Amino acid sequence: MELAKNPTTAAPPTKERIQKLSDECLELEIQAAGKQLELANLMIKNPRYEYFGLAGERDLWRMKIESLVAMRSPERIAQMEVERGLAALTP
Repeated sequence: MELAKNPTTAAPPTKERIQKLSDECLELEIQAAGKQLELANLMIKNPRYEYFGLAGERDLWRMKIESLVAMRSPERIAQMEVERGLAALTP
């Protein structure tokens, strides 16, 4: 097992590494918000829970997801298009 390098003497992370980590964190946030939206959708069907409060919560999670998706980097969008086979369809 290699010991961790001293952060003060280690080379600073590259711009690409920072972008990759930012993209990964953003995708995790989108997934987490999606789970919260899914939970609100399930709870709203249960008569024990108050409908209008959950409907508002569900809308807030949907708006959060939309906001997070809009924050995706152009590099991440291009990568997703390639992964899904859509890159050939774009001009």
